[in-house]
Amino acid sequence: MKKALVFVIIIFLAVLLGIGAFFCLQKQKGEVPTQITPPKEGKVEVSTPALVEISKDGFVPATISVKKGQVVVWTNNDQKPHQVATDPYPSNDTVAGLLSDPLTTGDSFSFTFDQTGTFTYHDNLNPLKLKGTIVVE
Repeated sequence: MKKALVFVIIIFLAVLLGIGAFFCLQKQKGEVPTQITPPKEGKVEVSTPALVEISKDGFVPATISVKKGQVVVWTNNDQKPHQVATDPYPSNDTVAGLLSDPLTTGDSFSFTFDQTGTFTYHDNLNPLKLKGTIVVE
């Protein structure tokens, strides 16, 4: 009887640890923020993320303008994996930190642009076809 109870407790704890690990991994993938401040009077607030869709045909929109300090969130809506990376390919070193893990369908990656300028990026898994530009004001 005691062996069965110990076994059940061990299984229960293993399941709890697995659920905790799953949620920790989901958080690390850069999910879209849950609290978004809507724009006031047509102005974009820095706390409002700029959204970019990744499709089989490219980044949508391919060029966006954001404010310094604004977050850009890329979401993979394609069936194939994609990887957001700063130019130039293959060094990916123009903007430090702008390199996602491979994103599968539904995964998101977010990055905050803290410097003004025009920055180009690509899909590291398909660098000749999928390209985009971020203009930071």
